[in-house]
Amino acid sequence: MKLYTGSYHEPVTTGDGSVFTGSGKGIVIYDFNEETGEMTECGRFEDAANASAMAVSTDKKNLYTVNELDQFGGAGGGAVSSYRIEEDGNLTLLNRLAVMGEAPCCLCESRNGKYLYIANYNGGSVSCVTVREDRFIKGLERLLIFGGKGKDEIRQEKSHVHTTLLTKGFLWVVDLGLDRISCYQRISDSEEESGGIIRQTRTYLNMPEGYGPRSLAVHPNGKWVFVTNELSNRVCTLEWDKETGKIRIIDDVSSLPSGWKGESALAGAEVSADGRFLYASNRGHDSIVVYRIEKDGHLEPIQWAFTLGKNPRGMKLSPNGKWLLAANQNSDELVVFKRNEKTGLLEEKHRYPAYCVVSLEFLTL
Repeated sequence: MKLYTGSYHEPVTTGDGSVFTGSGKGIVIYDFNEETGEMTECGRFEDAANASAMAVSTDKKNLYTVNELDQFGGAGGGAVSSYRIEEDGNLTLLNRLAVMGEAPCCLCESRNGKYLYIANYNGGSVSCVTVREDRFIKGLERLLIFGGKGKDEIRQEKSHVHTTLLTKGFLWVVDLGLDRISCYQRISDSEEESGGIIRQTRTYLNMPEGYGPRSLAVHPNGKWVFVTNELSNRVCTLEWDKETGKIRIIDDVSSLPSGWKGESALAGAEVSADGRFLYASNRGHDSIVVYRIEKDGHLEPIQWAFTLGKNPRGMKLSPNGKWLLAANQNSDELVVFKRNEKTGLLEEKHRYPAYCVVSLEFLTL
């Protein structure tokens, strides 16, 4: 099994307006042993600028990455890259394309592989790009730009789109700046040639002011969607009715232990394949919080597993569910936790140097 990691090493404007330049090494490839949790570096692509989000194509033949930049090719905005995955898991760059939105930070692929949907954090927009049959990125199809602002004068001074996610033919867009989660219904993939994003139906949910929604994780039952809120350090369970499009909050819990004081910011979320446990990463408290998912969708915290490093932004469950990987962005290490599949609890097993890693993606060859 291969593990691809993406990192920061080029300047980019962060949420508070400061400019960050990491110590990353581009995309680094590892052989990952799913039985022992051990990993060995086997490839490196240092020219992959700020590959802060990645996605393996549905046919497992390509790896797509964003390039989280404020400038690319002389134009404002970042880029998206397409790599062919060779038989041994190594990568060959096919091409890069400007997305016309600053600091792209998330992407997802349509089911037929013809479109990529990219969240541009500083651009406050979603880019829809077309992909050719040979997986070269063809061009920008549409650019949705969002206006407005939120409660926090520094972090929510404008729209900041953080996540795009496709599930059951719907495109979810999470806007940290506007405290809003939107859901777009699309025409079936066979009719997608008419355009990437189809505003046939759009519903949205306004989150509580100042929450700053960031990441989503969908429960296997398809009706519960979990959202991490970066600014409030709270995790919400959303109940979604696919038929009516209605979205409502049914649970709202803290990601931090009762009585803990200090600065922290929620990041990613992962749901176990059996739908029994949710994992979310705390940056500042520097831990992975483990929730038991009750039968009604409510969350019960059962563990805070410390990563013993700084800023665990990137996080990923292994395909077999036995391991959870957490990347400490600011202390340059990757932590491998052994996961008890019955209890959901985590136990630190391995630690590896990994320079400013923020994204993780597995591939079974």
